[in-house]
Amino acid sequence: MYRPIHVLQGLRYFSESLKQKFLGSKKYKGSADEICAKIVKDCWNGVYFQASPHHYREFWTRDFGYCAGSLVKLGYLKEVKKTLAFALEKFSKTGIKTTISRDGIPFSFPNVYSPDSVALLLHALRIANDKALVKRYKSFLQREVDAFSHLVLEDGRVRRNIHFSGMRDYALRDSSCYDHCMAVLLAREAKKLGFKFAYTEKELVKKLDDYWRGYYCDDRSSSEPSGDANALPYWLGVGRNFDKSLRTIRKKGLDVPLPLKYGSKPKMIKSEVFVPNWETQATWPFLGFIWLQAVRKYKPALAKKYRADYAKIIEKYSTLYEVYMNGRPYRSLFYHADEGMLWSAMFLTI
Repeated sequence: MYRPIHVLQGLRYFSESLKQKFLGSKKYKGSADEICAKIVKDCWNGVYFQASPHHYREFWTRDFGYCAGSLVKLGYLKEVKKTLAFALEKFSKTGIKTTISRDGIPFSFPNVYSPDSVALLLHALRIANDKALVKRYKSFLQREVDAFSHLVLEDGRVRRNIHFSGMRDYALRDSSCYDHCMAVLLAREAKKLGFKFAYTEKELVKKLDDYWRGYYCDDRSSSEPSGDANALPYWLGVGRNFDKSLRTIRKKGLDVPLPLKYGSKPKMIKSEVFVPNWETQATWPFLGFIWLQAVRKYKPALAKKYRADYAKIIEKYSTLYEVYMNGRPYRSLFYHADEGMLWSAMFLTI
């Protein structure tokens, strides 16, 4: 499953984490909004938006795709277009991957196909409205859209018993709700950008009901709910019953002390031993801000409260950490949560 580049990246992250433990984190002065604005500025390296200026100095397709709309709203349209041009030039030689290393080498973590990287790259392209860039890579992008429908879907459903890379990249899931949501997103964006896709958004939304149990279950092998399964349908605006999903999230404590935890406990890849509870009981601002964007559509007052809670923790630590455990930056024997995340852009536009 792993290649030499995965070993190199792992050593880089371990080294950065060790340095952080001994030297401490970079602190930003000001209010939560001022701190986040400075972080976003630091994530631009002149060529592309990094996931952070510290551990994750690579281009991460997933992180950038979710942040693209916020970055454009914040006035970074030129930088978003430059980032997309950089990414497409690299990916056109290898196919769309989760990541481009600091050395300019595309790879995926884990070393499997990543449906959300494809869907979210097209999402960012549509937001950037760079018609010339889309035209330049039209044939390549159509091949990627075709590959998605062939590799990910069967009769309009995510294939069973195949490990895909997604936001919860340590989890081994069986036809996950998250991946199905990415198929919905790709159908939407492919149509808007003029690409042919094997399924319509309407067809895929109808089959999203396969996951509904009065809440959205994590995957088709379990009735267990998860944070991402109950955030993404509403982020897309196609969720079945927001109030019921919200009750489930609260009953499971997935938004305590901050939103949002993944919660469910599927089988994990072996690397999870280095970061226990990493993608189960830890709080992820990345997922939390996606949830906040959804909540704002249905419960604006609750979204305001969530945002205020995040503002407090950002100001407390003078940065935005990658992951929190019980309201504190996540740490294990081998790893300390990264800091200064690009997701700060999402916070600023909620």
